Amino acid sequence: MPFFKNRTEAGQRLAERLASEWPAVLLDLLLVRKIGAPWQRELAVAAAAPVSRADTAG
Repeated sequence: MPFFKNRTEAGQRLAERLASEWPAVLLDLLLVRKIGAPWQRELAVAAAAPVSRADTAG
């Protein structure tokens, strides 16, 4: 049984919960691009992200 009817409801409930905890602090943000399966749009088969020297150090 899903927790939410759809993504819109999930987003709204998340926004309501975060509103009482604002400001939120986000750390270690990594932007990626989903590589989807051609036969099913929601399925991700891989992800790609740019890599710099800072990303690989330490």
